[in-house]
Amino acid sequence: MDRTFERRSVVLLVAALVIGALVSGLGVWASLNARLSESEDRAVTAEERVRELESELETLAAALEAVDESAADASELAGEDEAAREDAEDVAEDGRFFCYVTSAQWEGDTPELTVDYAQLLTGDEAAAAATAAGEESPPPNDYFILNENPRLRTFPVDVGQTVRMTSSAGGTRPEGYEMVFSEWYDAYSGMSGSFPGIRDVPYWIEIENGTVVRIEEQYLP
Repeated sequence: MDRTFERRSVVLLVAALVIGALVSGLGVWASLNARLSESEDRAVTAEERVRELESELETLAAALEAVDESAADASELAGEDEAAREDAEDVAEDGRFFCYVTSAQWEGDTPELTVDYAQLLTGDEAAAAATAAGEESPPPNDYFILNENPRLRTFPVDVGQTVRMTSSAGGTRPEGYEMVFSEWYDAYSGMSGSFPGIRDVPYWIEIENGTVVRIEEQYLP
């Protein structure tokens, strides 16, 4: 009787231990399963966020591309407007202008001059411009030539005019003298009668209806 009781006690104890282990294992499994489910939910949420960010990046890239295209179009239009403005200036800019003659061409009946406009400043304007350029101020002889725009302009020339000069083969003639345009052109081009300074001195040109009708050398002391 005692042995039977002992065996039953041992069986019950083992059963209790097994059941306890199973219950504990179920608890651990439930906890792990809950953590796994939570991790899976986080992974799904992260994937959804990644897709959202990719979509936002695609939208941003499309917007930037549109901005670049708009900027390119605006730049092209600005260039066209500037070209149109410059063409209009060339057609309409009659008057008297201070310049350097950069080249002269005579092919056919009508010669052409290519000129570079500049500014002849005196007094306070000359002093201020010289200071800004880092040169002696006030400038020597109270004048300063300012040339900030590199743009060149080409005009046809009236060949019937005379050119007022102060430079000559014999030296400077401050009182000035007249020479026919064809002689001036030959001297400027170096074909005949060339003399120092004729290509480097500044000039005043007078333009009427888009044609140079008067050329005068600016005397510089």
